[in-house]
Amino acid sequence: MLNRESLSKQIYHLLKEIIILQKTPGFQMGEKINEAAIAKRFNCSVTPVREAINMLRQAGLIVGDSYQSSSIVSFNRRDAEDLFDIRECLEIWALEKALPLLSEEDKRGLRLAQEKYQRAYEVFDEEAIIRCNWEFHNILIQRANNRYLRQEINGLIDRIAMVRAPIPQYKKDMGIEEDLMLPVREHKAILAAIEGDDFQGAKAAMTTHLDRVKAEVLAMMDRTDW
Repeated sequence: MLNRESLSKQIYHLLKEIIILQKTPGFQMGEKINEAAIAKRFNCSVTPVREAINMLRQAGLIVGDSYQSSSIVSFNRRDAEDLFDIRECLEIWALEKALPLLSEEDKRGLRLAQEKYQRAYEVFDEEAIIRCNWEFHNILIQRANNRYLRQEINGLIDRIAMVRAPIPQYKKDMGIEEDLMLPVREHKAILAAIEGDDFQGAKAAMTTHLDRVKAEVLAMMDRTDW
């Protein structure tokens, strides 16, 4: 149910979740946007839908210069590889800047984000998995205190979430329960190094995590001929 507060922003957030999860027909990679169908779905006029689509276009999830040619962004293997490469460069740099500046409040925030991340996997809430993963990483990015860095990473994070989103469901369907919790264990390793003031250990754990996620996504794309 949509309320009166910024209808276009509400539609934007709802569509973003649908697009990132890649489970809804009509909102999968490469598919054309049907504004009238979206307006009917949310029982509203086309105007807030167009505003939401413009926001999604700015976020890099929709491509095309006009409503007549807009479609969901599509990624091939090379695109995914490039996204993860630039993410690792930016995020490791952010971690190096953030580590000496982390306060006890920041560490509590990381612990809380980690706990929420683990619970999201335990109950298999895919939207919460994406949200809590970003919450953990974002604490470190924010503490790096560089607004241009934040802008660049914010421009990548939704697209990375989109190519990564099918992984948990695949593991669950395949019954790979031990492997399903790998990201949780990797976050724990990063957090343990941070709490122990082991800066080199934290960077090594973060690099291992980012490299493993990248390899996992690329392997999935190879298996499914994405």
